[in-house]
Amino acid sequence: MKLLAAVGDMTGDGWPDLMGQPAGGSVRIYPGNGLNGLKPSYVAHAPIDAGTQVAVGRWDGDGAPDSMFRQGNQLTLFPGNGPGGLTSPTPLKLDLSPYDWVVGISDETGSGHPDLIVRAKSNGYLWLIPGTPTGFGQRRFLGEGMEAYDLAG
Repeated sequence: MKLLAAVGDMTGDGWPDLMGQPAGGSVRIYPGNGLNGLKPSYVAHAPIDAGTQVAVGRWDGDGAPDSMFRQGNQLTLFPGNGPGGLTSPTPLKLDLSPYDWVVGISDETGSGHPDLIVRAKSNGYLWLIPGTPTGFGQRRFLGEGMEAYDLAG
């Protein structure tokens, strides 16, 4: 399994879901079923060539949860279609070359869009990259000393 991420409630049934891509297969949604585990999975999108999935929730404001995928230094948005699937990709203008972590978080800045936390490869500094209606805002310094950790992103 690759691209596995806890994507929140993609299906709209009130339970958090997982999304991932089995080896050689399409991206699948694994609907949560509370204490009963997971419901049967189904195809959310054709195979996606990426290194990681970045769960971001409702990025584009249409009410359906979305997801981003990182391939190298490129980040691509795959908007959600409402019932747990993904639609046509849109490349995003954000240079990820300085960062080894990209983590989607809620709307920390109050812009109406989820934000990202990234970690600089060179020194372990954490930065907040705010989501905006047109893409991304200016990064903001969060903290240092994270170079010794590798449990996120």
